[in-house]
Amino acid sequence: MEGYAILPDGSKKWLLLIKNWDFNWQGDYQYQNSIFLPKGTKIMMNFTFDNTTNNIANPNSPPARVIYGPQSSDEMAELWFQLVLKNPGDRPLFDKVSLKRQKRPCLSLVAWVL
Repeated sequence: MEGYAILPDGSKKWLLLIKNWDFNWQGDYQYQNSIFLPKGTKIMMNFTFDNTTNNIANPNSPPARVIYGPQSSDEMAELWFQLVLKNPGDRPLFDKVSLKRQKRPCLSLVAWVL
């Protein structure tokens, strides 16, 4: 599980890196100190799954293809970040931009679930 920021200068800043995920580690993680990211930063995530016989934690024997979905037998990889705007006056702009970006994936997921 990887969560990282691509800063405006092109450099990468790690936000979360768990090389060997354990199902029992699900939950919330909190930073000890706030992380500030400049305007123009892109937040990225990457999940890699080992559904082979080499993975002793693989619940499927024989290995099976797993896709994203709402069931506990589906893959539910998600990475969430909470943010606080540095300037509260930016809230209307943030709401406008984030709502526009959220509509497509949410509508696609709702259509898929229905």
